[in-house]
Amino acid sequence: MTHFPKEWEFARIEAEAAAASSAGWDEERAAREFVKFREWHQERATGSSDWQKSWKKWCETGAGIDRRDTTHNSTKRDKVGKAFEGVRRWYDRQRAAAAAGYGPVVDHRGDPDEEERDDGTDN
Repeated sequence: MTHFPKEWEFARIEAEAAAASSAGWDEERAAREFVKFREWHQERATGSSDWQKSWKKWCETGAGIDRRDTTHNSTKRDKVGKAFEGVRRWYDRQRAAAAAGYGPVVDHRGDPDEEERDDGTDN
């Protein structure tokens, strides 16, 4: 096993390895990842018997992280979007009911013209 080669710089072969891996990164993304890869291994003085194989594994792991984050973020966006849509539908129904004369739109902020009542409790 050898430590990370100090003279190893990003080149076409690393970009091609990243593109050929499951990552499918373009050259710009692969170059950014290579900097992270190099710094991570140099800071920890790690060793490898095959640095090209280690780079390819880094790319494949990164692709898995990309997929996980994309799925997680799109799921979160879907949930937030559905929540806002539900609030929008509720508000539209309230406005329609008020316009039809069925009562005021529910306002949980309270009526500023209404005096506060003190019922003797601390709530």
